[in-house]
Amino acid sequence: MERLREALPLSKAGERVLKVVHIAQEDVRTLRKLVSMGIMPGRRVEVLHRFPSYVIRVGNTTVALGEEVAGKIYVAAAQGEKET
Repeated sequence: MERLREALPLSKAGERVLKVVHIAQEDVRTLRKLVSMGIMPGRRVEVLHRFPSYVIRVGNTTVALGEEVAGKIYVAAAQGEKET
């Protein structure tokens, strides 16, 4: 729970390499889609672009996200931590 207090929405985070802490998505279809792309708590993401859309790399997958979805993915700096 401590980690969630430190988390920011992906759309507000300034770091380039981040770790997903929480997804605040109520729409089950969107949540399933994010999970199928590998975006889930414990995974590292690398922010490649922030404009015009958020482009992130998760493992070997590159994904473009709109600002609304990026705002529901809570992340924290990934400082030398291993993926879970």
